[in-house]
Amino acid sequence: MFPPSDRSKPIVKALLAYPDAGTEADHLEVLRGVAQVMPDESKHYVPDIVGEDFKSWENGRVILDCGTGCGKNEFIIKKLAGWLVDRLLTGEKNDTILYLCPLNSLHAEMIRRRMEAEIADIGQEAADETHLYKDALVIQTYQHIEKLCRNAPDRLKESLSSPKYIVADECHYLTDFSTYNINTYLSLEVLQRAEKDHVVIYMSATGGQVYEMLNATTETPPDRIYTLPQNNAHIARMYFYARDNLEMILHDIPADEKAVIFMSGGDDLVKMKELFGDAAGYYCSENNARYGKKLDSLEDCIKDRMLQKRFLFTTKAIGMGIEIKDRTLKQSISPYRMPVLVDWIKEHLNQPMKWKYLYTGIMISKIFAEYRNRPMKPTTLNKKLAIYGVQAVLGRDKKRVKDGKANENRDVLFWFLVEF
Repeated sequence: MFPPSDRSKPIVKALLAYPDAGTEADHLEVLRGVAQVMPDESKHYVPDIVGEDFKSWENGRVILDCGTGCGKNEFIIKKLAGWLVDRLLTGEKNDTILYLCPLNSLHAEMIRRRMEAEIADIGQEAADETHLYKDALVIQTYQHIEKLCRNAPDRLKESLSSPKYIVADECHYLTDFSTYNINTYLSLEVLQRAEKDHVVIYMSATGGQVYEMLNATTETPPDRIYTLPQNNAHIARMYFYARDNLEMILHDIPADEKAVIFMSGGDDLVKMKELFGDAAGYYCSENNARYGKKLDSLEDCIKDRMLQKRFLFTTKAIGMGIEIKDRTLKQSISPYRMPVLVDWIKEHLNQPMKWKYLYTGIMISKIFAEYRNRPMKPTTLNKKLAIYGVQAVLGRDKKRVKDGKANENRDVLFWFLVEF
């Protein structure tokens, strides 16, 4: 068991059904990248570590390798965009930012936060008339850029001619989505080319693979890399649930506390909706073709950064930059995962593998059992892997360079474990 926590500090308590399984570090890792929940006021933020450096950034690459809730977007909206607006008003320069993100929900969230910042800076009336922040900070999705690449290259060139800064937010999209969105390489190529005549800012709490890939092409100057670790000070204790004890856990939560419960996928969300009905909210990515329109919209679940129902059942889609600041949110509940398989998946995520290697690596953990010693088909294995938030998919290794050499297997089909 974990030692008792100081309950005067944490704002969020997370529940584990099996506190003896794995290490505390294993458990904390499960919550990396989930929605921001009332960050510890004593920690440092991106504006603190960047300081005034951004005012002298020349064209090239900048990396903000910083954990969830460290103020990456706050820096972009209030510091960088605010500074550009000030310069415009004083007649110095008319530089702008093109901000890119992977999800429509994050796109809408950023537009809302941009408007809030503008009203706080210049007032409601002036904001309605001038739209200074809207002009200084243009918000688009990676998919929009990819569509222009394919269908309207002239419009893409025009879109990139104005901004001095390009922000690649949640840049792990470029690798994590690559095996089931064949167009992510278009965004990556646009960003790499843009480094010649733009300041390109890559941001993510989990962008390690992207940063390694970029550095394999050209090394990022050390003074252009800003790092802040994930801060989990607000998490007192974590408990994973198993299917047979989830209802019991939720029943024991005090009536004045709210909870976010992470599910493996849309199937589980539908089952929870059958059990809890209108007493809870149910959210998955709007890009989910099967369930996105059957479940609640993001605004029905989270409005003004507050949970709209006592319980929110969701997938990891809620962690892609969606902000929650609700003091009654005290519980974060995740499905139980065996640490030995979690570790293997982490080591092999997004790596090209032959099916035999992937299958053997998973089955050697003895978490899953074959029926009458018959090897599982990919569809069967994927149903079992759903609780781990990954799927095995067939795709191509699109990296042009690997281990410092041209990738000879670029057009060969491999199996990949990808997050969903």
